[in-house]
This record gives sequence, C-alpha cells and structure tokens, in this order.
Amino acid sequence: MAKKAAFSRTDKPIPDKMIEEWEEREIEKNKHVLIYFKIKNIHFYLNSYLYKIIALRITAGKFEIAQ
Repeated sequence: MAKKAAFSRTDKPIPDKMIEEWEEREIEKNKHVLIYFKIKNIHFYLNSYLYKIIALRITAGKFEIAQ
C-alpha cells in the first residue's frame, strides 16, 4: 500500500528509502508500546496479589481472607 503512496501536493511517488525509515520507526514504537503494556500488566497483577496478601488476617492461629 505504501509503495503506491504519493505526496499530496506534488503527486510524486514517495521514495522507497523514506517508506522503509517510516516502517522501522513504527516497529520501534510498537516495541515500546508492547513493553509498556507488559509492565502495566505485571504492575496490575502484583498490586492485586499484594492486596490479597494484605487482606489476610491472622486470627486465633488461622488465616482468614478478609471479605
């Protein structure tokens, strides 16, 4: 699709080298976004896990999960 693209004002085709540079930048952005969401997912998991640990109460020698 990008190979057939052209500049809107001049209607000249966009050079292949420029398209490749754009694609490389998009790949790098996608890597950063993926890493960000992996970290957010780990953060969410750990927070929910820690909440459950904090919610545990020791009463009369037994562990109870707070409701």
